[in-house]
Amino acid sequence: MRSHRKSVEIVTPLDKYIDEINVKLLGNVNIVSWLRILSLRYLLYSSKGQKGVQIKFQRRVLPIKDFKRRLLEDICNELYSQKNKELKILLDRANKKMDYIKDALHQMNYSILDIPVRTVSKLIIGMSDEFFGKQIYDVGLTWDPYLNLPYIPASSLKGAFRAYLYLKRITINDRVAEKLLGTTERVSYIVFTDSYPISLSSRSLLTPEVTTPIYREIEGRIYESLAEPVPIIYPVINKDVTFRIIVGIKPEKAIKNEKDRQIVSKLRVSLSRYLLDMLRYGIGAKTLIGYGILSKP
Repeated sequence: MRSHRKSVEIVTPLDKYIDEINVKLLGNVNIVSWLRILSLRYLLYSSKGQKGVQIKFQRRVLPIKDFKRRLLEDICNELYSQKNKELKILLDRANKKMDYIKDALHQMNYSILDIPVRTVSKLIIGMSDEFFGKQIYDVGLTWDPYLNLPYIPASSLKGAFRAYLYLKRITINDRVAEKLLGTTERVSYIVFTDSYPISLSSRSLLTPEVTTPIYREIEGRIYESLAEPVPIIYPVINKDVTFRIIVGIKPEKAIKNEKDRQIVSKLRVSLSRYLLDMLRYGIGAKTLIGYGILSKP
């Protein structure tokens, strides 16, 4: 009878290096690379298919089944919590980056809308993104590898705003407002930028989330007899996190069409109201069950 070892030793040149890294120094460590190396280590251990496999993590030896949970807890409750003073440094850098973006738009004579918004519910952007977290948690999160922070891409904001204008059938001077966001024939009169977290009143920036799929779909069918709840844990952005949204509106003198110039002038007055109303419906994934709702602080 084949015996199962209590531990499987897999040694790579990176193991010692990873164990010596102080990941709490967020400004000095690339979190994406760190997490990917840990993901590789986890996949190597899991592929052995043996019972009682243990894995080393931060000088601790853990059962392989506990590794993902412990890693997620450390990310949310230690690395990206308010008790880690490095997090405040990252948030200040993100705010400074937004200042640079605002200055650039100002130099191009754009009218600027600069508003802080707070997450009323949990937020997840980029669930299918392969960049951060998906290798180990099966669910991704949009992530800036330079600032070591999650963010809301400009494309997500603009896409949600376009959908809002379309669904609300908003018109200005009898013209469909969504056309101002650009078409295949014309560039957009409105510029959205990436939005970064700049402060938080909750205990941590990230928080663990769990989804429990009940059924497996096979060839388009779901079989009751194959029901097998398997919890999936992953990180999401916490409630009470303040993001900064900057939107630029093209200067009227740069718009050649007189009718468009009048429409843009009117939209400038109501843009903030439209944008805040759009955020009440949620942005990102899982908005139908209450995720991604933002409002003014």
